[in-house]
Amino acid sequence: MYKRDKRTTKKSFSPTPPVSADQYPEPSLQKSTRQQMERWAGKTALITGASSGIGYALSRSLCELGMNVVGCARNIEKIEVS
Repeated sequence: MYKRDKRTTKKSFSPTPPVSADQYPEPSLQKSTRQQMERWAGKTALITGASSGIGYALSRSLCELGMNVVGCARNIEKIEVS
């Protein structure tokens, strides 16, 4: 929630109160990211910008998790090397 500071014209941010711990499941009950991604194994993902940066990292990670990845990029040379 924003409150207007009367001394200045800027708005100051007042954070929301913290969430109580009982609203979240126990860490032992939470599945790891790898376990959550197992349901996507064998599925196909289309990644744009797969020749560099986040797109490249995401493409590699999804391949390692067993997904079929179709990578698109503007630079053909970079994506062929990847």
